[in-house]
Amino acid sequence: MRYDNYMTIRKYLHSCLVVEEAGKRLLIDPGDFCFIEGLIKPEDIGPVDGILITHKHADHCDVDALRRILALRTAPIYTNAEVAAVLAVEGLAATVVKEGTTFEVANFQVEAVHAPHGQIPAVAPDNTGYLINKKLFHPGDSLDFSIPEGIELLALPVAAPWLRIVDSLEKAKGVKPKAVLPIHDAFVKDFMRHKLPRLCQTILEPEGIAVHTLELGESLDI
Repeated sequence: MRYDNYMTIRKYLHSCLVVEEAGKRLLIDPGDFCFIEGLIKPEDIGPVDGILITHKHADHCDVDALRRILALRTAPIYTNAEVAAVLAVEGLAATVVKEGTTFEVANFQVEAVHAPHGQIPAVAPDNTGYLINKKLFHPGDSLDFSIPEGIELLALPVAAPWLRIVDSLEKAKGVKPKAVLPIHDAFVKDFMRHKLPRLCQTILEPEGIAVHTLELGESLDI
């Protein structure tokens, strides 16, 4: 399989991304924070060819949204065993992927990466990160992961009860991606959501790491 085509990354609020390449679309973490304010509906994401879920929290895994997206086109879901069990109760089938393994979805090569959920005042769910075509890494709710340095794009959580922005920035500096895309930002008001990327730029651009900002439905190519 070749990975010299451009991948288009489109953001649909919070941690929800769609990755497009060669006519195929891969959806990551369609959670309820994407739809709760009515700015978009699940149908606005459109049909997809595969779905990745990092963990079971509702802001990453909205069962109703999954049903509505799958009604547009049947697509396989890939996730960890804990999420698969939750989906099974809801009548949705998913393929369980083990951390450290690589699998193919449509045109994409995906590696499931060990990425424990950040500390929260409750039992943390199992969280799995995904490295897509060796270019894009989506960590879900984690800064505790190991991936090769110098990837094209790191989707970087920037606002959550389980993180400090200083820790996010230090993780990005350690990973040394060519660029970061701030995600997991629906916890903050719009003025702060716009300010956080500028803060990231101040810290990361001197390190040679570009910072991309995407509004709802906007995209970038890597």
